[in-house]
Amino acid sequence: MITFTAPEEVDVVDFTLALFRDRGYIEMHHGSTDWRSLGLAGKTQPLLIAKGAKVAVDAREPWQSLIASCAINWAMWMQREMLFFHAAAVGIDGDGVLITGAKAAGKSTLSTALAAGGHAFLGDEIAAVRPRTMALESFRRAISIRPGPRDPKVEQLLAGKLWPTERFPDGTTRTRALPAELFPGLRAFSLPLRWIFFLCGLEDNPRAEAFVPRATDLRLLAPLACTFWGGSPALPMMQVAKLLSSVNCYRLYPGSPEETARLVERIVRKR
Repeated sequence: MITFTAPEEVDVVDFTLALFRDRGYIEMHHGSTDWRSLGLAGKTQPLLIAKGAKVAVDAREPWQSLIASCAINWAMWMQREMLFFHAAAVGIDGDGVLITGAKAAGKSTLSTALAAGGHAFLGDEIAAVRPRTMALESFRRAISIRPGPRDPKVEQLLAGKLWPTERFPDGTTRTRALPAELFPGLRAFSLPLRWIFFLCGLEDNPRAEAFVPRATDLRLLAPLACTFWGGSPALPMMQVAKLLSSVNCYRLYPGSPEETARLVERIVRKR
């Protein structure tokens, strides 16, 4: 039995169905008027049953990832003064740099390459922005490192230690590293957001194109779904529009991790 406690309570089933629409969760009806069942499409057994914020899980089912996602998104939803994005965040010479793009576009690869080169690491999965002050805040979770090319400095940091691995729903097995263990000496950062790099298709040699965002480009930097839970999307999208108009925006076509990291360094340092 798991109970979520917070100043503001949400219904776990409604919250899950609204926020994770692409994961195949469905509500299963079993006749109870008080408890609701949540499961996966095509399955006959529920992952959990819930009444409001009280949850009972089936220990035989893979419930841990869902509960963890609910807890994290619930905590983010309560931070009304913040915007959260599926993006990586680093600091270069005191400037906040946000790196975003599609799934598997290379956000973790680039952000860890920059961190291994001595730059501030704020997170590789979720970026937190305070719109009122345009501050990019630290939001670190375990780093998920996919198979594939890596910066040689990152390879050196990973070498010599047996890091845990985890199999993800997309079928890949990834290395999981705690940021403080991979990059010792980390501390909390709050940096002015100055740069956003939008990762595009992979190329032999990395290149970047500066651009001025238009209204149609708002979709490139959509906040996480928890931002919109139970409210109007108007204010968050206005904040995103203001944010995009206040920073330097680049389309980034990555090449090798080390060359791409050096390109980002050169662009930021030319300011």
